Amino acid sequence: MAPETDHGLDDGTHQVQIVAADLDGLVAEQTWSFTVTSPRLTLANTKTYWPSFAAYQQWRLMVDYRVRNLGTGSCLAGEVTSGSATYGVLPLGPLPVALGEFTVDGSLAYSFTYYVSPGVSRFTAVNNASCLDEGSNPHWFSDPAPV
Repeated sequence: MAPETDHGLDDGTHQVQIVAADLDGLVAEQTWSFTVTSPRLTLANTKTYWPSFAAYQQWRLMVDYRVRNLGTGSCLAGEVTSGSATYGVLPLGPLPVALGEFTVDGSLAYSFTYYVSPGVSRFTAVNNASCLDEGSNPHWFSDPAPV
């Protein structure tokens, strides 16, 4: 999922240094180091199927997804917030999908149902997700997923 926010600093270690001098020429110096981390969510379609013959007759296609955190920081309060699709396909949900918390290189699976109009042979679905980083900063992600 491509990130849609930029908080200004790249991930990694940064330093802040303050140097102050008084009128007598006395100098004081202080340096602080801090590390910036952020989640980066990716999405993969792991399985597309009709869950039953009744679902097929009702044009309800199930798609299993795996969302993975390839960032440098944890994903907190993660959720899939919305979805859309092209070519006569209607996302049925469920929405939102609570992903919860997962660490760097962690992943979670979720399933989503689509109404697929007769005659549609393939479509692209867009899944939008959000989460907080360890500093409670929000991050939004959007990823087209070919189905």
